[in-house]
Amino acid sequence: MVERKKACVIYVPEDNIDPAPVIERLGREGFDVHPVAVSAAAAAAIKAGNNDDVSAEAKSCLADADVIVVLITQSAGASGGIGGILTAAQNQRSRIVGAWGGGTAIAPKAITDYGDALVRSDSDSFRDAVCGRRRIWEAPSGEKVRAPKKKHQKCQ
Repeated sequence: MVERKKACVIYVPEDNIDPAPVIERLGREGFDVHPVAVSAAAAAAIKAGNNDDVSAEAKSCLADADVIVVLITQSAGASGGIGGILTAAQNQRSRIVGAWGGGTAIAPKAITDYGDALVRSDSDSFRDAVCGRRRIWEAPSGEKVRAPKKKHQKCQ
């Protein structure tokens, strides 16, 4: 029996974004998917340096994931808390993919520092981004853009 890869989907519920389409897409690609909601309040605390506000559920999901997909929205980009979670996650050897969740947003710095791809959640490139076939970088509009130089290398 083939072992299914694990995906962790992180999102901020206050942004009123439905993670279901991303979860379904990942499931069709053969991933066992575990969504993790990070409240805006927890994200703010994490940004302030209180990593104790990262739930046990999130820590477990991040530790076991082959790929981490972060739904990028206004709060996720502005809060910095998602970035704090990804800074910790980069030590897990997981592939980190940002997925634009709609509207205009700013990608968390940790996505540009540690991310392997940044695509629209409805992009034709989504599969290649999560499966690791290419380092793809898209603007919120879906337009292809140059990937930033990574400032950090993942632990090997």
